Amino acid sequence: MKKKFFFFSFSLLVYLFCSSLQINAQCNEEDYLNCSPQCVPYVKDRVPKLKDTPLGTWAQKKAIQNTTEACVGCAAIINSPLAPNNGHIAYVSQVSGKTITIMESNWLKPTGSKGSCNCTEGTRTGTKKKLGIVGYYDPKK
Repeated sequence: MKKKFFFFSFSLLVYLFCSSLQINAQCNEEDYLNCSPQCVPYVKDRVPKLKDTPLGTWAQKKAIQNTTEACVGCAAIINSPLAPNNGHIAYVSQVSGKTITIMESNWLKPTGSKGSCNCTEGTRTGTKKKLGIVGYYDPKK
């Protein structure tokens, strides 16, 4: 009985994981780059110290990282599989233990029809790992 339950649970997890990959595959880098407003101006409006900092590429976003600890008012530097040369950046609006809430623009969410995506402006909450955050820019440092 335990083996059957384990196999069923494992199969269900694999199915759910693969299903999520299939949905995310509907969006591509061109969709990501054509969204408006882009993530960089969105964050620069909230972190004025970044106003004149070039942040168009992944390398430029990684270069501003000055801490690995989340803080309210920080910019979160995020790995983006859909646009690996550009990456993503968001504003940290809340931190509670290991749970982080970010505000962002131009994070794709599939619409359900193949090949089309909606660019969104909103919030996401999760751990650093779940959100894909690799580091932060703390304007107070």
